[in-house]
Amino acid sequence: YDGLSANFVGTDDVGVGRIATKHLVDLGRKHIAHLGGSDVSTGLDRVQGYRETLRENGLEVRSEYVVMDAHHSAYMDMKALLAMENPPDAVFCYNDPIAMAAMEAVLESGLRVPQDIAIIGCGNEVFHRDCSRQYQLYSAVVELVDHPHKAPQFVGHAGAELRQAGHQHRVVAPGQLDVIGLAARTI
Repeated sequence: YDGLSANFVGTDDVGVGRIATKHLVDLGRKHIAHLGGSDVSTGLDRVQGYRETLRENGLEVRSEYVVMDAHHSAYMDMKALLAMENPPDAVFCYNDPIAMAAMEAVLESGLRVPQDIAIIGCGNEVFHRDCSRQYQLYSAVVELVDHPHKAPQFVGHAGAELRQAGHQHRVVAPGQLDVIGLAARTI
């Protein structure tokens, strides 16, 4: 947190936003939307990573493609994005519950995931779904959430690093990309 005189141990959320958006860019997607979190550091940092990655890859950051605070309205927000004259061909979602709501809206519209619209969320959460659906979800994951056995090692490392620094210091956990086949393989 800029301006706060305190140590910080947490996630590199700008990096997570970059990983997720870069994956969609690497898939060849050109019109990438963002269904974001609330106006707290996690949400603001992830959308910052999204915007930076689009710019670095020569893609337009369209304000109408960025929806913040989509926690309770992701399904309707995705429906609104789909109704646009030029709907997105990919969506980076703040977390996996938002991604699942977006996916439901896409599938109900008769479109395919990821063939028509690629969707990526954050968190690598497990969901039980109707197994007759054919889709794939990508997830930019937070190392400590998905690999809890690594948490004690990371916390111990972070504590040692903070103690050694002796002044305000930041320790961040990296993100990574996992492709999660939910229900079945994409055809």
